[in-house]
Parts: sequence; C-alpha cells; structure tokens
Amino acid sequence: MATLKSFFSSPALLKSVLMVLSSGLLCSCVSVATGVEAKEDYSLLEQDTLVIARGDTVRVELSRGLKKHQKLKVQSDPRVNILKRPTPSSPTLELLAKNEGKGSIALTLSGRTESLFLYVGKENLIKVAAVGNSFSEDALENPFLWRLFKESGRDIYIVNGYIPGASLERHIKEIQSGAPAYNVRTVLPDGSRSRKQAPLKQMLQGEQWDFISLQQVSQDSGKKESFTTELPTLHRMVDSLKGSSPAKYLLHQTWAYGPQSTHGGFLYYGKDQETMFQAIESAYRYAAELIPTHRIIPSGKAVQNLRETGLFGRDLTRDGFHLEERTGMLVAACTWYMALTGEDVRKNPFTPEGYTSVELQAIKEAAYRAVTEQ
Repeated sequence: MATLKSFFSSPALLKSVLMVLSSGLLCSCVSVATGVEAKEDYSLLEQDTLVIARGDTVRVELSRGLKKHQKLKVQSDPRVNILKRPTPSSPTLELLAKNEGKGSIALTLSGRTESLFLYVGKENLIKVAAVGNSFSEDALENPFLWRLFKESGRDIYIVNGYIPGASLERHIKEIQSGAPAYNVRTVLPDGSRSRKQAPLKQMLQGEQWDFISLQQVSQDSGKKESFTTELPTLHRMVDSLKGSSPAKYLLHQTWAYGPQSTHGGFLYYGKDQETMFQAIESAYRYAAELIPTHRIIPSGKAVQNLRETGLFGRDLTRDGFHLEERTGMLVAACTWYMALTGEDVRKNPFTPEGYTSVELQAIKEAAYRAVTEQ
C-alpha cells in the first residue's frame, strides 16, 4: 500500500505512465480507424545463399507459411528449373540445377522482395561446413584448397563457422544461446568469398552438406578428457541443426605448436613439439570413437611429416601456433583435398609459384603419407 501511495503521489511519474498508455491507445485507434494492416516484419528465407551441383534437385523451405490471400511471385534464373512453387498448403520451392554459374532467384510477397544468391557448380561439387576457429580458417580458407579442386576439374564449397579460440565447450554454449556469435565465412568454387554474422543454426540449415567438420581448440587437442563429454554433446546439437542433410562427420586434427611458441597452452606439453603432436594423435584417435566419424583429417600429422623433412624447418607457423601462410597452409590444403576426394594429391596439377619441384613434391608427399597411413 505504501508503494501505491508513493506512486500516485508522484505527479511526474504518473504523467509519464499516462503518456505511454495514451500513446499506445492512440496507435491502436489509428490502426483500427484507418483499416491499414500493419506490415509483418519477417523474412521469407532463412538463407541468402544456395550452392548446388548441376543435375541436383533441391528444396528451399520458406521460413513461414503463406496465407491463403497472399500471392508469391517467384522470378527464376536460367541456371535452374522451378519444379514446384510455394503455396499456402506447401511453402516449399523446389529447383533443378541445369547450368553452371552464378545467378539469383527473387521472391516477392506483399511488395517486399528477397533475393537468394545462386551458385550452380559441377556435378562433382563437394560441400563442407566447419564448426571451428582460426585453425579451420588456416586449413580451409587459405588460397590453395579451392585451387587444388579447380585444377583437378572439381568444385568445393566451404563454409567456416568461425569463433576465434573456440573450444568444443564454447561451441556448445553458443548453440544453446542461439546468438549470432559465428562469423560465417564462405569460399565459393571460384574462390570468391563473403562473411556475415549468424547463429550456427542459420549457417547449417538450407544446404545439403556432404561433410561437417568438428575440432577441439588447439591447446586442448592433446587432452583426451576434453573430448569425452563435449564432443558427443556438440555432435548431437549439430546433428539436430543440419536438418535432412546427409552430412558425414569429420574430425579436423590440429597441429603441434612451433618449437619456440610462447602460447600459454604449450606449457601443458612441456613446451615440446613432439610431445604435443603425439598427445594430439592419441586424443583424436580416442575422439573418433566417441561419435560416428567418417574420418580424421590429419592436418597435424601432415604438418609434422613436413617438419621432419628439414626442408622448411621445424616451425611452419607464423606466430608459434597459426600456420605459416604459404607452406604451412599449403600442406594442410593438400591434406584436406586428398581426404575429401580420395585422389592422390601428388598427381594434382596445381603448381603454386615459389617452390622447386623437390619442395612441392615434399609438401604433397607429407599430405599423402598423413592420409594413407591413418
């Protein structure tokens, strides 16, 4: 009662509340009096990019249903055939990819238009999504991986869900929050790139992924106990987000630090590169048994193989832990290429500048051995 008395005895507070209430009533009255239907603030599409292989059929689900009186206009693209248009009873757009290249599809509803960027790739297109950090950035977003595919007559579409320094535990927390915590980086088959902030759910839905990659943060990659609970939990969460995608799961094995690394996590391994590498090898073999793993991508093994040749030294990092931007990234790219395609990377015609034939052969051989000796 004392609280109510103080409320009504405060003219300024009472006046403010009355102004807010009257404003709300006025707004309601205006809407009713004019008969104008308020515009709904929603998007028709949960995705803004669609990458598909020539000859494939894909279904694009609208983010919400259509009302009976609403008419949706779909402006197609010569690269696809529309097999089915969305209706109130079935809000699905079904497309058949027929011609390679870039294009777009426009959907217009109630005067509002949304565009879906379209990329039709080769029939052998591989689509990879990574739930990662700067180590997946080094291995997947480098300038070499898409070129290895291109030079072999293949296409790859890469999407990296990037959070710097993210552990398995951090990914779990961000998925639970639903926040747009991920810097979603895409690399199209022609090497063009884009970035946007989004929740992981938005990144994974809408595409039929061939592979989804998971990994532990580098300093914990040699700790088996860091995988025991977190990896199965993250796998279940990601699996629920990917929808009908038939994706196979990969574990991206990270690499040991450079011998002079000042990273705090190096102390756990006695600041010894070989000790860290052996711990990572053992931990990832253990982790692969915890979830349905299609395969381990042995980037760490390939980097270590190349270090042991002595051609490029024992480091191959740019700061003690991230890969050096040429040779380090190139050997990781060669590893991913061979692991994804099953093709002998030593026979790939891609020849980056600045290497002798002996050096390039050593790089590809290091990746080849890492993949074949698993």
